Amino acid sequence: MPQPTLIFMTGPSGAGKSTFAERLAADLRLPLFATDLIKEWLYDKLGPLHEEIHEPLSAACYNVLYRLVEEQLRVGNSLIVESVFWPKLNAEVFGSMLEKYPARVVEAHFTGDPEVLFRRVLARDDSGGRHHGHGRKSEADWADFERQVSDGSYGPLNLSDDTFVVDTTEFSSVDFEAIQRQIAEIISKA
Repeated sequence: MPQPTLIFMTGPSGAGKSTFAERLAADLRLPLFATDLIKEWLYDKLGPLHEEIHEPLSAACYNVLYRLVEEQLRVGNSLIVESVFWPKLNAEVFGSMLEKYPARVVEAHFTGDPEVLFRRVLARDDSGGRHHGHGRKSEADWADFERQVSDGSYGPLNLSDDTFVVDTTEFSSVDFEAIQRQIAEIISKA
C-alpha cells in the first residue's frame, strides 16, 4: 500500500484556511477533518448548550480530531486536516501519530497581519453566517489575539520539510490555484 499524505491547513482564525481546505478537499477528492466541523455537528446534535461547556467541548473536538486522523492514517488513507493549532501542544500529538503510522506530510500555514485577521473574524461573527456553536470575538479579545499571532502561538506545526507559508493579508494577491498546484505536485511525488 502506498504511503498516505497528510495535508495540514494551519494558522490563526480569519486567515482563510477553512475556505481553502474545503476547496482543496473537493478538488483533490480527499476527506477533510476539521475541529470546526466536529464542533458544529456536536452543537447541532446536542442542542443549545451553556457557555460553560464551550471550552471543554472545544478540547473534546481536538481529541475527536486526533482519533479520526489516526484511524485514517492507520488504514492508509490520505486526508486534509484543518484547524487552529498550537505547535507546542499539537505537534507532539501528531508527531507521535506519524511515528506509528508514517505518512507524507504537507503543511500550508495561513497567516497575515494580525489586525487584518482580527477584523475578518469580527466581521464574520457579525455577519450572522457563523455557526452558533462558535464563540464570538469582541474588541476585548484583540490584545490576546495579536499576541498569539505575533508570538507564534498559532505558528506552523513544522512536521515536514514541505511546509510553506501563505500570507492572506491581502486576499486578492493570493494565488490559490498556484498553492493547490504546489500541493498536488508534492502529493504526486509521494
